[in-house]
Amino acid sequence: MILMALDHARGYFIPTNSPTDAATSMPWIYFTRWITHLCAPAFILLAGMSIYFSSMKKTSTKTTSVFLIKRGIWLILLEVTLMTFFWRTHFDVIHLQILWVIGISFVLMSLLIYLPAWVNLIIAPTLIIFHNILDQFNFNYASNSVRLLMTFLHTPDSFYLTNAVQIDILYTIIPWAAIMILGYSMAGIYTMPSKKRKYILFLSGALMLLTFIILRSANLYGDPMKWSIQNRGIVYSIMSFLDVTKYPASLQFILLTLGISFILLATLDNVTENKLRNIRLLGQTALFFYIIHIPFIRLLAKVYYSVFTNKPSAVLFYVIWLLIVFVLYLACRIYINYKIQRKNRKGFWWLSYI
Repeated sequence: MILMALDHARGYFIPTNSPTDAATSMPWIYFTRWITHLCAPAFILLAGMSIYFSSMKKTSTKTTSVFLIKRGIWLILLEVTLMTFFWRTHFDVIHLQILWVIGISFVLMSLLIYLPAWVNLIIAPTLIIFHNILDQFNFNYASNSVRLLMTFLHTPDSFYLTNAVQIDILYTIIPWAAIMILGYSMAGIYTMPSKKRKYILFLSGALMLLTFIILRSANLYGDPMKWSIQNRGIVYSIMSFLDVTKYPASLQFILLTLGISFILLATLDNVTENKLRNIRLLGQTALFFYIIHIPFIRLLAKVYYSVFTNKPSAVLFYVIWLLIVFVLYLACRIYINYKIQRKNRKGFWWLSYI
């Protein structure tokens, strides 16, 4: 959540068309954007794990399935209504982003939870490894129905819902749903002893990163965007090497981001829960944080540019980001206390959806 706020603050305070383009971007802007690539894969992986543990608390698989359908539809509705308004303040263009793909993945998981765990453990890596085969096909010349289907499944594109409303699909179903399925199918490691769990997470992360380095170094399969040596120097060559494709999330993108995330999870396993208490609060109020952070950042950027004409320096921008996180943390703290006090009261059922 903290890194997500960094990325979205950058979008409003340091607007640029290509923050990860090694040929044009500045290193501090590049890595400010690049580090936030960890957000969506880690969040969706953990969402998959949460489904596993939530199902342990439900009375039946059917109960979990119904909950996932309702939760998924709710997230999709939030994306196309409230979040569209917060992002754009009008509805001529609707971006289907993170909430949309989590929502549709929840709906898919409502069916997949009926399958044996080993089947899901095969489905997830199969989709992650082989979905980039679809990069070889140009669906622009396919029929409208096929093109629309592939826009939802794999290839980001736009289409007009009506003459006045355009739909932009940024997060496609196959790679992101596969990450959620992976999280669900591997969540059982958190029932293992800590030492064994850390070993599995660290080894898995290291193997992912090694595979990424091999594929990326040789510009082999797994990402439509090739890297190259940059005339601007070694830093820019590294930027080109790490500039993997997020839309759609390529195999190399997933290997790199989940590889780092697995190693971070293994490392954080050593940290006591008490030390993570404040950060954990943001995870407990993730949807509330997400809903309020865009209008707050937009308002702050509007105030800033009403006073100053220049973009903030790197140091000033990071100070602004920390201020944003601090204010949002306070808001989340107030909300979680409100939720705890009222969650079992009649008429406050809706709190379970935010």
